[in-house]
Amino acid sequence: MTSLNQYLKYFVHQYSLYDCGIAALAIVLNYAGKPEIADQLLTGNTAGADGVSLLKLRQLSDASGLKSRCVQMDISFLSNLDKPCILLVRKDAHLSHFIVCFGSVKRSKKNWFKIADPATGIILISQDELSQIWHDNAALYFEDLDKTPSKLRHPWFNLLKINGFKSVLLLIFPFMNICSTLLGLSVSWILQQGLNGSFTAHSSLFLSEILTMLFLIILFRNAVIYIRQYILIYVNSSVSKKLHINYLNNRKRPVSEIAGDSVTGIRKTLSDFQKIQQALSAFISVVVSDGVLVSFIIAGLLYYDSITGIINVIYLAVLIFTAFMKAPHAAAKNAVLSELSGSCEKGFIDENIQQVNENEQDKTISDSILKYREFHTCSKKTAVEMSKASFWYDAAGSLNIIIVFVYSLWELSDNHISYTGLMAAVIITLFVTSLVPRIINSFTLITEGALLARRYRDL
Repeated sequence: MTSLNQYLKYFVHQYSLYDCGIAALAIVLNYAGKPEIADQLLTGNTAGADGVSLLKLRQLSDASGLKSRCVQMDISFLSNLDKPCILLVRKDAHLSHFIVCFGSVKRSKKNWFKIADPATGIILISQDELSQIWHDNAALYFEDLDKTPSKLRHPWFNLLKINGFKSVLLLIFPFMNICSTLLGLSVSWILQQGLNGSFTAHSSLFLSEILTMLFLIILFRNAVIYIRQYILIYVNSSVSKKLHINYLNNRKRPVSEIAGDSVTGIRKTLSDFQKIQQALSAFISVVVSDGVLVSFIIAGLLYYDSITGIINVIYLAVLIFTAFMKAPHAAAKNAVLSELSGSCEKGFIDENIQQVNENEQDKTISDSILKYREFHTCSKKTAVEMSKASFWYDAAGSLNIIIVFVYSLWELSDNHISYTGLMAAVIITLFVTSLVPRIINSFTLITEGALLARRYRDL
């Protein structure tokens, strides 16, 4: 097991600075095929201002059905371990941190450890790097954990389990999108066929009929768009109502206490609800709606010109697969950025800073500055990664258009297609490449919201 992507579906991002232990145990529970227990753990346990101890994690693990032991192990034993364990490390001189190790892999004759860090994501670190932070060799070892990870459904399925709306509405959106596109194409066809030649060649009655038909088509198309938006608003409103009312009815088991600060926790919960709504909107209006439209168009291309259709299918499959595999990592990055932003905001508006002595004030201000610098560095890296991804996606789209154009030009030179056929193939390919980036850019937002939807599904 050398690929890191296979662990992304088990990953859980920590809520606050002090609940890395809870998140680490949730990762192991997901791996063990206990996602429901992991979600209950995340929403029903308080980490407190000092986090949790290794002993507390063992107690929580035993209560969750995973027999575990607090142990000390050397790094050679860890490198040969073929199932996950939780390591207690030190990120700096003062702060302890929990990470999950999934064993090691040999690269360039060196051991690299597969680490799930609740603060940063799934990473590979060298043996030297791990030795520097794993001072006491303390770990939580799971005795009865299966070596083979359980099959966990992709987090996107969690969005479909939100029973705030009728599932049949998912079918309406792609149908309306296709209708809207066909109506737009019909306008172009009528203009091309009806006004072929000069205006003086047609009677005034014929022209008025053409204009009336255009008006009716455009009016109907706008009505379809309006109905689609109205249904989307209805879905969002229904989901929002379900989440908020159920949350208020379950305040006896408040999610907000995870961070140890009820006000901050409530804000975090409400922010999570908003992300779930945004993810659901993106899934319906972009992936389902535009995705079906792109599939419909490519199916037409395959029927019209199989080679051009296959070129577009390859382009679509490569980009969709790449973006789909990268989405959990990007979602974890966004969650880290969001958490850092919240920490910075709390540091800037902390009203208690005036109530402590001068030395503690200096320490609090210094910590806030360090958090802001970390946030600035993280946001810069995230922005650069997004820019690189957009560049490669756009480059792939341009290459796809060039390949289709060259192939169509070759077909035209052999008189296999007409000039109109060449232009149709290129324009349709251009239309596909304009929709695909919009679809894949929504994957990160959908994944982030879907992971949260799994966490709040019992509300």
